[in-house]
Amino acid sequence: MTRLLKAIVLGLATALLGVLLSFSPYGTGIERGLGLPWLFGIRGPVPSPAHVAVIGINSETGAELNLPSLPRDWPRGIHATLIERLVALNAAVIVFDIFFSQEKETEEDAKLVAAVSAAKRVILFERLTGKTAPVVDVDGNQVGEIWSETLVPPFDALASAATALGVFPLPKIDAAVHEFWTFKDSVSYEPSMPAAAMQLFVQRLQPDWSEAMRLRLRKDTGNPDTLGAQMRALRNLYLQSPKAAHHDGGGSAFIAALEALYSGDEHRYLNFYGPPGTIRNLSYQEVVNSPESIGRTLQDTVVFVGYSDLYDPGQPDRFYTVYTRDDGVDLAGVEIAATAFANLLHDEALKPLSTAFTLVVLTTVSLLFAIAAYMLPAALGVVVSLVLWIGYAALAQWQFGQSHWLPLAVPLLVQAPLAVFLGVFGQYRFERQRGQRISEAINYYLPEHIAKEFAAGRIDPDSANDVSYGTCLATDMAGFSTIAQDMNPRELAVLLNEYFEVLANALNAHKVDVTEFRADAIMCAWLGDESGETPRRRAIQAALEARRVIAGFGKQYGASIAGLRVGLESGWFYVGHAGGGGHFVYSIVGDCANTASRLEGLNKYLGTQIIASAEVVNDLDGFLCRPLGLFQLKGKDKATDVYEILGELGEDAGETDWLPTFGAALTAFQENRLETARDAFKAVLSVRPDDGPSRFFLDQCGQLLQEDAPVESMSVPRIISMDSK
Repeated sequence: MTRLLKAIVLGLATALLGVLLSFSPYGTGIERGLGLPWLFGIRGPVPSPAHVAVIGINSETGAELNLPSLPRDWPRGIHATLIERLVALNAAVIVFDIFFSQEKETEEDAKLVAAVSAAKRVILFERLTGKTAPVVDVDGNQVGEIWSETLVPPFDALASAATALGVFPLPKIDAAVHEFWTFKDSVSYEPSMPAAAMQLFVQRLQPDWSEAMRLRLRKDTGNPDTLGAQMRALRNLYLQSPKAAHHDGGGSAFIAALEALYSGDEHRYLNFYGPPGTIRNLSYQEVVNSPESIGRTLQDTVVFVGYSDLYDPGQPDRFYTVYTRDDGVDLAGVEIAATAFANLLHDEALKPLSTAFTLVVLTTVSLLFAIAAYMLPAALGVVVSLVLWIGYAALAQWQFGQSHWLPLAVPLLVQAPLAVFLGVFGQYRFERQRGQRISEAINYYLPEHIAKEFAAGRIDPDSANDVSYGTCLATDMAGFSTIAQDMNPRELAVLLNEYFEVLANALNAHKVDVTEFRADAIMCAWLGDESGETPRRRAIQAALEARRVIAGFGKQYGASIAGLRVGLESGWFYVGHAGGGGHFVYSIVGDCANTASRLEGLNKYLGTQIIASAEVVNDLDGFLCRPLGLFQLKGKDKATDVYEILGELGEDAGETDWLPTFGAALTAFQENRLETARDAFKAVLSVRPDDGPSRFFLDQCGQLLQEDAPVESMSVPRIISMDSK
């Protein structure tokens, strides 16, 4: 899978999470509880919308009107006075967010009824009550429950006098108000107060359009006798056939907004204009006592009358919103009703994205963040992700100013951080895996610890070159030339690779530091302190292990694999790059490595498998060794004291009773007592017919006796000169 494809898969995974969360109640709660306050807070209050005002009853109203403090104790004639004042001020529509449930004083009620009837522009609040009712079967047994809602209008005379009635239930989610209804489907699509105010306002300002729609309703649905019935009929007409219901309003924005009311969803999101008092607020007592101070400012305005105290956190009919102030003052229900009306009139209700567009936005956001975090270098990816984060927040804020509500909290607080985290973590894993692959690749050619340093970029290549003390081990496959001439190159390559795999595993098991492959041979080294025995001990143990596994490997391939030969030497040597012309190998170079190679070759003549210099075995216990004397190796100025490594003490190395005889024979040979030496080597061969060193020295004795060589000083041990490698 390519890296881009992995980034896309990561983006789609976070997108799926975002989609599932966004369409869940929890996700919707996040957007309401975090997204909306953010958007409203950044946008801030906006100017009071046109054609709407609030006439508020506050804690001072009763006193300034010489009335009781509680409005329910007021004579209703005062409301009649208010209506007359507002009509005189040319208010277009008067909406009472006060419930006049029962008749009280006949004379005062009559004044209010008369004023409402004469004004021909008053909309009254009707209460919506709900309760759970049982559901029973034909036998009278309860089989369930149903929520039932009922309309409770004002007292009859007042309801008949009103131009329209309207409900205004506000759904509370987590104690906050975010939404309103235009029509309430649970009570036969009864229009809400803001919707009724909208219809009446346009009807008064656009009489030609209103008359055309009235004639259309008469033709299609009969003759609805009330504004509410007309609105329900229009709602049905627009839902059934929006194109057929459409009537040219001459480009009027109000008519376009009214058509949007009927053709749109009955459930809308409130677009608050600001904290309490943002919509123009006039006190009830100011309108009643000093209407002249208001002038013409209420002309062609829809006024909402109700409880609205901008300073009392305990006012009745209050609701918690995103603009509830720190001192506890909430928006009054009447100002929320005015807000809903203004939203409808100016087509400013918040419009969430459709399901399809939400899917597109959430997927796009996740993909962009995932690709930035996973494809770019970590630091740059984080910076680009931050730019994307700010850019999307700015886009959402700009769209919010156009009344379009883009999801904000889920993309920016859930998807983006998750995509960035997973992208950076994925990139970390990718880089780590790549480093491991590079390390593994380099490890084919360099020691493991250096390969890791190179892959991590923590060392300069030149710093990998060093002169170190340690033990070198040289080995090759016995009989390789014979094997090579009998096999084709491909088969030979397969054999060598398998041979090296088995051999390298044995070396690695004893923590070899450097391994260099040379045709059918291996040169490797253990590094350490000159005074320490660890490199020497590990090298001998590795040689013995290699002998064991290669013996098993030889059984697999039959007699063609004769075994291996190992030479060991300790000393100083160079470890690093060697080569030229742009091609290098990581190599072990120096007299120590050269001596180990010569000792490995000496095995051919001595008939041994593992031999080492005295530098390797001196003061090292735990191994069974036998001295082989002094040898002048080819190319060496000084003689090398050579030992054969037979095994570890305690191993089943067979009978060792012959070792003292061999030691005595070797001493006699070195002291030039050749006849004695010859007889002793024959004695060893009588019990160990295949003992290579005994046969080698026996041949040396014969040659020297035939040559009648002069006897050397007894104090100088005999040195055997090797002219071949």
